[in-house]
Amino acid sequence: MVSISDTESAEAAASSALEREIDKVVKAGKGWKEGEREAYLKRVREEDHPMFAESIDEMDPGVVKAFQDLTYEDETPLSLGEHFKQLGNDRFKRGKKNAMYFRHAQQAYTEGLRNVRLGEETPELTAMAVALLSNRAMANLALKNYGSCRKDCDEALALSPGHLKCLYRKAKAELMLRRHGEALAVCEEGLKIDSSNTELLKIKKECGRALKAAEDATAALNREKEERLERLAAVWDECEAAGVKLGPSGFDESNHEQRNAFLPMADDEGGVIWPVLLLYPQYGQSDLIQAFRDADMLAEHLAAAFPEEGPPAPWDTSFEYRCSELVIYLPLRPVEPSPSVFDWVAEFEKMEAAKVSGEEEMNRRSKERAAAAAAAAARPQRWARVHPGCTLLRILSFEDHVVAGATPTLLLFPKDGQSHKDFLRDSGGRIVTLDP
Repeated sequence: MVSISDTESAEAAASSALEREIDKVVKAGKGWKEGEREAYLKRVREEDHPMFAESIDEMDPGVVKAFQDLTYEDETPLSLGEHFKQLGNDRFKRGKKNAMYFRHAQQAYTEGLRNVRLGEETPELTAMAVALLSNRAMANLALKNYGSCRKDCDEALALSPGHLKCLYRKAKAELMLRRHGEALAVCEEGLKIDSSNTELLKIKKECGRALKAAEDATAALNREKEERLERLAAVWDECEAAGVKLGPSGFDESNHEQRNAFLPMADDEGGVIWPVLLLYPQYGQSDLIQAFRDADMLAEHLAAAFPEEGPPAPWDTSFEYRCSELVIYLPLRPVEPSPSVFDWVAEFEKMEAAKVSGEEEMNRRSKERAAAAAAAAARPQRWARVHPGCTLLRILSFEDHVVAGATPTLLLFPKDGQSHKDFLRDSGGRIVTLDP
C-alpha cells in the first residue's frame, strides 16, 4: 500500500527534477541580460503560466491573442472569414439542441467579420462579409435580438441589394417587433425578386392579418369616440335647457376607467340618466348608483340602498345607516363650470388619450388634476344640506352647484352620529338648505 508520505516524497522529487531541468535549459541560453534570467524563472514557476492553464479562460488575454496570431499567421482575411463562417455554421446547427450554441455562432461570425475587414476591399471579401452578416442576422434572430438582426441585414443589403435571405430575416425581425408595415414593405421588395418565395409569402400574410386587425380596432375606437361625443353633447343640451352646470372632473385619473365606465345619457323620455356617487366619509366607503333618472326622488334610491329593516351594509357594523336616519350633503361649486360643450367634452377626450398613451401620461394628468384639486381645497368649501324629497334635477340645478366631470356626488352621514358632528364642526357653518 502506498502511504501519504510516499506520495508527498514522489511529488517533491518530481518538483525537484523539474527545477533541475528548467535550470539546465536556462543555463544553456545565450545573451541573458542582468535580471532577465531570474525574471524568466519566476514567470515559469508561477501557477498561472500558460503552459499550466487548463482552459483559455485561465490565460492572460494578451497571451491568448499572441497564440491566436501564431495559429493564424499564415492565413488570409478571406480564409479566416471562411474558417469562422464554417465554425459559426457548426455551432448554429448545435444550437437546435442547446440554445447556448446560437451565442457561440454569433461570436464566430463576428470574429470572421473582424478578420475580413482587416483586408483590402475585394469582390471576394465583400461577398464573404455579406455571408457573415447574413449568418449573424440568422443567429441574432434565433437569440431574439431582433434589433441587431435588422442592423445586420441592413448592412448586408447595402453591400448586396436584393439578398433574399437577408430580406427574409429582416422581414421576420420586423414582424417580431410588431412593425407590420415595415415587415410588409420588406416582403414586397423580396417578392419582386422571387414572387413564389414561401417564407416571404407567409410573413406577408401574417402582416396583412395584423394590419387588418389594427385597422378594425382603430375604426372601432373612432366609432366609440363619435358615439361618446354625441352622447355627451346630448347630455349638455339637456342640462343647458334645465339649468344644470357642468364642469371638469374634480378627481385624478387613477381610477378613471372605473368611473368613466358609466357616463350620463339623455333619456328617451326627456331629461338625463346619471351615475351618482354616494360617499360615506365615516367608513371611507362609497357606492355608485349607475342609473339615476333626474326625475327620481332621492328618497327612493336611499330607501332601496338603506332599508329601515336592514340588512345593513357589511361595513355598517352599528346599523346606523337607515334611510330615515341619514343626512345628505351636496358640495357647492366644487369646480368651475365649463364655458362650452367643447371644453367639457375635451376633458373626457384628454382622459381617454392619457389612458391610451400609457402610465407616464396618466401620471402627468393626475399631477395636473391634483394641483387643481389642491387649489380648490384651499378655498372654503360650501355645502347644501339636501332634503331627501328633492329630485335629482332639483339637486343638480341648484343655483351654485356644478356637476364635476359627469358624476354627481353626495355625502351621507347618520344624523346623530359623531362623524356628522365632526363634519358640522369642520364646515364652519358654510351650509345652506336645499328643499324640494
